[in-house]
Amino acid sequence: MIDYFAKWANEAEAKQDAYRLRQYFGSDGGTVVKDWYLHQFLPNVQVWRPSQDVINTDGTVTHTYLAGWFGILALDHIENVILNDNSLAFCLNRDGGAGVAYVIKNNIGGIINDVAVSPIFAGSHYPLGGIHV
Repeated sequence: MIDYFAKWANEAEAKQDAYRLRQYFGSDGGTVVKDWYLHQFLPNVQVWRPSQDVINTDGTVTHTYLAGWFGILALDHIENVILNDNSLAFCLNRDGGAGVAYVIKNNIGGIINDVAVSPIFAGSHYPLGGIHV
């Protein structure tokens, strides 16, 4: 399974932008995507860098969430139009075996193994080390 991790400024911008790729992101309800295809797209994903977590005196952890509106599109194949889209932050192959690249594309300008997200699809693991909440 291929996870396409996308970022926009807000959900309205995401829906307007995703209209170009509505067959993957949502139904054709006019000039914008109105309903996300929840069986293959997780909307409103929270993202943080575990290296920036603060451990409080009571043992709880406070995350500093990254700005923007994030979503994860899961497809069973590599789709070049999405892979090369401006909204793509990174793309992972979560089922890759020996000799198969796990990171397909990284556009975030940072190290992906310091990115944690919630929620995630079953079988996904972020960051590369498998930390997720």
